[in-house]
Amino acid sequence: LNIPFPQSRHTLLSKKKPLSSNSLEQQILTLERQRRELLEVNKQWDHQFRSMKHLYEKQLTEMKAKLDVSERRVSELEQERHRQHQGEERWQALGRERLLQEKKDTEVLSEAFHEMREENRLLKQKNASMTRKKEHYESEISRLNKALLDVLKKQHPPHVGTPPGKGDRNSTEEMRTQLEVLKQQVRTAQE
Repeated sequence: LNIPFPQSRHTLLSKKKPLSSNSLEQQILTLERQRRELLEVNKQWDHQFRSMKHLYEKQLTEMKAKLDVSERRVSELEQERHRQHQGEERWQALGRERLLQEKKDTEVLSEAFHEMREENRLLKQKNASMTRKKEHYESEISRLNKALLDVLKKQHPPHVGTPPGKGDRNSTEEMRTQLEVLKQQVRTAQE
């Protein structure tokens, strides 16, 4: 902005000549012109100052609005982060609880598995023992049956003159009856 500066006061005062009325009028006119120029410059400065002030106030208002928006956004983000953090902590706590529960369940299942394994081993041993006893009883029954047959043959030799097969049938029936009695006794002993 180029603003013409009025002639300085020093210039006016340094020209000291005898003052004539014409010269005084001239000075008055010059001073009036300078005053008008000063007023015009002052008005321009005032207008420019007000424009700049208005512009800066507008920019300041916009900046404050942006700052308010930014602060609100920061506050919202912090609240969201806090909620997420609480949510994450809750999920972590739930995850820890779930892991602990799964670990406990695994331990319980593992213990139950070992107990069942031990029970299975004991049942196999008992089964093997029972199988050996059964085999022993079966061989004992077989031995006793054979001994019984031998005794019966010695006690009831076939009679001479008895028609063949009749004496054998009676002794066979007796043997069967005695055999059934012995089997019943063995079953009772096994139980």
